[in-house]
Amino acid sequence: MQLEMALSVLRNQIKADELLFWGKVTGVQNDYYIAVSITYKNMYEFPQKTFYYTLSNVKNFAFREMPSLSLADSE
Repeated sequence: MQLEMALSVLRNQIKADELLFWGKVTGVQNDYYIAVSITYKNMYEFPQKTFYYTLSNVKNFAFREMPSLSLADSE
């Protein structure tokens, strides 16, 4: 129920055409819930996707935007 409420709050905060629950990533210390927003306006062939995450062991489920990766992160 907390997950559904957090997704509802995120849906009201962002301006996107679609918000989807992507899945759960099980980690060693924390589990992560992932959501993705999709915007089709003026880019229907290549829609803009933004990913969000929240931790499973926090009292307040609040999605945050995933940070962008740099070239240094891929090495």
